[in-house]
Amino acid sequence: MTNKPRTLYTVILVLSLFLFLIKGIQYAVLGSYIPLVLALVICMLFYLNRKNKKSLDILIKIWALLIIIWSLLRLLIGTADQFGKELMENHLQENLGVTGSLISLLFLVVGFYLFNKKRRQQWLN
Repeated sequence: MTNKPRTLYTVILVLSLFLFLIKGIQYAVLGSYIPLVLALVICMLFYLNRKNKKSLDILIKIWALLIIIWSLLRLLIGTADQFGKELMENHLQENLGVTGSLISLLFLVVGFYLFNKKRRQQWLN
């Protein structure tokens, strides 16, 4: 018998890290290396703490909070952009438009899913 909640949690956690690595690479191409360095540091911390359940629990909680904050900020900036002066740069409009808002909402749900203590504890045990 497979443990579906545990597998789903693993997939969501790894996918969220992978997508941020991809986003970091995209920003590195544009000349900003900070998102890539941040994504690599977080991946390294997950790798180094993979055996310590208490540290991993804290790290997942922090990662989930970072995802939630990032999503809320993107939604807030996107909403402010719709009611105020539009941003001139195309990549900002693309990231804050309808597609960007849907991605932010998806990551917001992922952040809350990862932050859920019951699911996190089941995954760690």
